[in-house]
Amino acid sequence: AAPMKGKRLMNISGTEDKLVPYHGGPSKFIPANDGKLEFVATEESIYLWAREMGYTGEKKTHPSSKVGRLEIFSYLNGDVVHYKVNQEGHGATRRVTEDQLMKFLKTEKTVVPQ
Repeated sequence: AAPMKGKRLMNISGTEDKLVPYHGGPSKFIPANDGKLEFVATEESIYLWAREMGYTGEKKTHPSSKVGRLEIFSYLNGDVVHYKVNQEGHGATRRVTEDQLMKFLKTEKTVVPQ
């Protein structure tokens, strides 16, 4: 499926997630027809989404910013954002504050001239 134009994307993932492995590979718990469901590494996944949404640069190897245990990878002027939550599992979303979430939700999509 192609991403919808004019949309934004936020991803929050914990580095210790056992259900959806942060570094990719098969899930230990989610079955698939031929074994276990395979996942793309999280930072690669967000980069691929950014590319599909118009990003033309290289994949980020370092976070755009850090706040406590959060490493924030931002593409397309904040339209595609990944929150890497160190030392957290599948419940990593609780480490993103309401203020951080609301700032993302209330920010308008960046319009880039074509």
